[in-house]
Amino acid sequence: MADKKQSGFGVWVNQHIMPPIMKFVNTKAITALQNGIVYSLPFIIIGSIFLILGNIPIPAVANAINNSG
Repeated sequence: MADKKQSGFGVWVNQHIMPPIMKFVNTKAITALQNGIVYSLPFIIIGSIFLILGNIPIPAVANAINNSG
């Protein structure tokens, strides 16, 4: 894969667009936001699973759970 040549547009993007974007992404504030989102993502996923289980969107299953008590 290292032998693959980039198109002219890909070279232009890598030379002119990527350096300022990478400079912005590597600032302390953006890095802190990124880490905060990454660290909270498992809790968000687990919470959403419990919300889906608490409000099952399938009517037949929801009725069976409600009727069982």
